[in-house]
Amino acid sequence: MNTWFYSDTQHTYGPITTEQLIAMIQAGQLVAGHFIMANGAQEWQALGASPFAGYLPPAAPPVAAPAARPGPPAQRPAQPRPASAHRAPVPAKKKSSWLAIAAVLALAAAGGGYFWKSPTYAESIDVKLDLVNLDSKSMHGRFDVELINGSGLSLSKVRPGFVKKIPPDIASPSYAELKVGPAQNERIHCLLLDGIDTSSPRAYIDRNANGDLTDDQACEYTAKPHWKNDGSTEHEIKAVVDLKFRDTTFPASVVFFSDVKRNTTLNRLSYNGWHARTGTVHVAHKEFRVLMLDDGFKGDFSNPACNFGLDLNGDGKFRYQDGEVVFVHDRFNLNGTLYELSGLDPSGDSFRLVPAKSLIGQPFPSFEVSTLTGEKITLPGSYSGKILLLHFWGFEGTRAHQDLTVIKHVYEKHHTAGLEVLGECWSLEQIDKRSACMKELRIAWPQVSDWEPHILKHFRINSVTNVLIDGDFGKILAIGFHGSGIEPTVAKALAEKRR
Repeated sequence: MNTWFYSDTQHTYGPITTEQLIAMIQAGQLVAGHFIMANGAQEWQALGASPFAGYLPPAAPPVAAPAARPGPPAQRPAQPRPASAHRAPVPAKKKSSWLAIAAVLALAAAGGGYFWKSPTYAESIDVKLDLVNLDSKSMHGRFDVELINGSGLSLSKVRPGFVKKIPPDIASPSYAELKVGPAQNERIHCLLLDGIDTSSPRAYIDRNANGDLTDDQACEYTAKPHWKNDGSTEHEIKAVVDLKFRDTTFPASVVFFSDVKRNTTLNRLSYNGWHARTGTVHVAHKEFRVLMLDDGFKGDFSNPACNFGLDLNGDGKFRYQDGEVVFVHDRFNLNGTLYELSGLDPSGDSFRLVPAKSLIGQPFPSFEVSTLTGEKITLPGSYSGKILLLHFWGFEGTRAHQDLTVIKHVYEKHHTAGLEVLGECWSLEQIDKRSACMKELRIAWPQVSDWEPHILKHFRINSVTNVLIDGDFGKILAIGFHGSGIEPTVAKALAEKRR
């Protein structure tokens, strides 16, 4: 059962049960200008825009929130005070349990569930970001960015025709062509390597793409034994390339790297861009840090391979496993609302976050998948007569593991009533290791071995999330709910299916 905290803008009270909260609203002790927060939630919610808005007496005029409105926990912590410090709720009179149950069912019948429709605060948001370079410390420390979309270059002994000059003392050159920028304004930068099979290799890059490598400084080139001590060599080249964005030029950092096995030749390099757009946005009265990363070094922030990150939990990091990083053309979930980027051009300096078209009620695509135990499952056909909860999660994801704990409880409580769960763990671990992890975590429902094609990609979603499906009609009932929102979402779906 959910418990709640509530505020009259001066003091915080609670925790109280859902039944007590409804009774206080019906008694007029809580009005539209007051605020509530589910135990374990991340922010306050105005009562007038909450799941309980339907219980407000029609004659009660809404009360505007004062300037000293309580903010999210980061601004005004709402940690439970000792029991003696809380003011006990005083409902007008004790309501019988069947009335509370009837009231909850009436809310469900009216379609008033918080996760069944977009919150009223969903609106378009202007975003403007600054262009910066990130060093190694920033990439893996302050930002905790995961480089999941690198690119590759092939090396050749043939000199490209557009290269006019090279340094005079080059003895054994190898060349690679780095193509950067949008298709209509693409520039080619030549990467020149010399002496890669010697103890003192060198590298040059045509930084300004003028075909002349004699006016460019040598890059930082490091070649050292691989940490595995297997006779292989690690090569890393740090370079700077001038990217053209509208009327401005930005010196963008790029890192080339390769592991070369014993008795083989370096003939291919991988690379990542270490430049990004950073800033903040305000969504639903809360500030989030933003990172847009061109880690594939496309020189085009509107390229579908670029990453967009929102620091949802406020820890200063962007983690793919927590649903905080998506591709720029994908939708992402924020407090139960799907957003997408609009008006994004190659410069990436400004665009809008707009609420995406609702997926609620849309048909779920038909797929056949295999589980870790080899069982074949057809979606949604194998779940006729059931409500299916799809749980997308990762081993390292904080939010996903928190959801997992809740889903275990919800599954045990509602499985006999018709709830089924199917999980997909986004992990590169071998199947035997993943199976062992499932056993250790005591997960009772099946886990998918592979998705091809990926189900969420059908809806342009690339994020850790939960999806609720009606197995009979194959319709999406809810998407993007987490934590304390899981049980009421499931309970509502089961109650509607029984009617």
